[in-house]
Amino acid sequence: RQHSKPYLILLNGMLLPWAMQRGKWKKRITMWAGAHEMLKHGILQFGSRDEQIAAEKLGYTNRGVIIPNGISPEEYENLPPVGSLRAAHPRLRDDPYVLFLGRLHEQKGIDLLLAAFQIVMRTHPSARLVIAGPDYGRSTEIQSRTLAAGIQDRLLMIGPIFGPEKRAALRDAV
Repeated sequence: RQHSKPYLILLNGMLLPWAMQRGKWKKRITMWAGAHEMLKHGILQFGSRDEQIAAEKLGYTNRGVIIPNGISPEEYENLPPVGSLRAAHPRLRDDPYVLFLGRLHEQKGIDLLLAAFQIVMRTHPSARLVIAGPDYGRSTEIQSRTLAAGIQDRLLMIGPIFGPEKRAALRDAV
């Protein structure tokens, strides 16, 4: 900024309401120490419209661009055979399943997914919920909530998956 050079700031969700509440005092000190001015004058890169709206609510109406996370099409050219994930997890049988693929974090809306899955179960009682991703302290809560809802036998938590196993999970999801 001192040399009048434009700069881009990749926010990665740091201005979303849930993020602003975590370490609230540290964030206030950081903002006071110069982050606010940096954010106010930079070009902001948002991952979604929600992130842009959150920044605007905090007063950051400067130039910005929405660039969502992408994928590499080449990664999906040679897919594993149909049924690969089911073979690795026989408990799935041929039941249709809803797949959650991501880190188990409050930001990801797993609570909404569990509520929506209960609705799905009304018309598709054989459906299963497969949750794949690294645990960020939510797995115990998820298991407790499915137990309370009486759908624990429909839940399969398989931990983080990558590469061919991730593609197999996407391919087999119905």
